[in-house]
Amino acid sequence: MWILEQFGPKKFQWGEDEALERCLQRTPSINRKEVLERAKTFRKEWKNACKKKDPLDIKVTNIGNTLTFGNSSHYVNRSILKKLHDSYKGEPSKFPHAAWALTHLYEMFLRVTGDGMQLSVPNKKYLKWAQKQNISLECFASPFNHNLPRFCSALPIVDAPFGSLGSFFDIDLKENAICNPPYTEEVLSAAFDRIEHALNNHPLLIIFVTPCWDDADAIIRAKACPYKIKEKVRRDFETNSIANGISIVHPCDSYVFTFTSK
Repeated sequence: MWILEQFGPKKFQWGEDEALERCLQRTPSINRKEVLERAKTFRKEWKNACKKKDPLDIKVTNIGNTLTFGNSSHYVNRSILKKLHDSYKGEPSKFPHAAWALTHLYEMFLRVTGDGMQLSVPNKKYLKWAQKQNISLECFASPFNHNLPRFCSALPIVDAPFGSLGSFFDIDLKENAICNPPYTEEVLSAAFDRIEHALNNHPLLIIFVTPCWDDADAIIRAKACPYKIKEKVRRDFETNSIANGISIVHPCDSYVFTFTSK
């Protein structure tokens, strides 16, 4: 594909804009004006860092855990960098470019949209579910944290070379899946809309993991869903919230719903 070299800075800017627009559409409670202003500031920082470089003459170095483009660097944990390398499906020589673009866009996305919260289901639990229920798809993940080889993610323009199938909201769900959305009511509700549509149209099994928010629209509908075969409360899961770039772990009671249309 690869963005920074082949698509150029205008297309890369389009990738940022697309990511922001998706976030704003799915989470209307976010202050649009503030988000766009932060995005403008972030983009200006990036341009200033690289202004002495020809944007198409990209030199990327991997020094330890750091990916550098011009004067702009991103730290990546060694184990995560290995995960990215192992899942990368593009031209080998373009891996540093793709990894830099990926980390840059995710950092921008987190910075401009503020805090986020996502349930952390233990990896062993994911793999157990996948094996026991013949699950092949993870509906909400990223190249940094996916547990299954087949996964959907928020930022397809940079995620695709690392195996992402695109946004969960854009695919036609036809396979057994684990759906563990970010914890906002808007996203939970939109995700359940997609689950209902898939169950109505295809024979499959879906595990839906949510917070124990009994008055939330998605949870009310999940409890009443005719495809539900199991509902369980788990007290051993955690959420990871991002605040000012710091990951904070919280214990969290969660519902695990199992639906099947088989």
